Amino acid sequence: MTVGIVGLGLMGGSLARDLAAGTWRVQGTDRDPRTERKALAAGVIEGPIRIDEVDIVVLAVPVRSAPGWVRWLARELRRGGAVDGAVLTDLGSTKRSVMAAAEMTGLGARFVGSHPLTGDERSGWSASRTGLYQGATVWVCPLDTASPEAVDRVEALWRAVGAEPRRIDPAAHDRLMARI
Repeated sequence: MTVGIVGLGLMGGSLARDLAAGTWRVQGTDRDPRTERKALAAGVIEGPIRIDEVDIVVLAVPVRSAPGWVRWLARELRRGGAVDGAVLTDLGSTKRSVMAAAEMTGLGARFVGSHPLTGDERSGWSASRTGLYQGATVWVCPLDTASPEAVDRVEALWRAVGAEPRRIDPAAHDRLMARI
């Protein structure tokens, strides 16, 4: 499997490190080109995301910017560049805005939200590390329109890094997170 990770900070960088240590091919991009160069030099990513090669795209970006990335990905996927059935997920702590963007852009069958319950106060590539997801619960939040294959693929991604995926309805997830 080939994953493209948008955002190589604590969360995205840690995911990239763990997947690259296994059998996954990892491509990545970050708003800071120096971060991309560091990840490449460390052998964590093969290079920038090539949308025509990825099976899964992970948005490891702030919640407020995730909908914009979904819209961009929808345009790229419509251009016919992606592998058939490429799946999208995010790592955000709330789901409403990113899920709405997925539905509005016609990506509801391909989008499965994720929320790993791990991390710390640090940020950036230098904070990323292997093992961050080991034993962590990851809420997997499929839309009603999500394909079973998309859900299975996202859960397989999390199992590959030692996490424990648990399904929850996106609205129930947001209500639960609002109480914490």
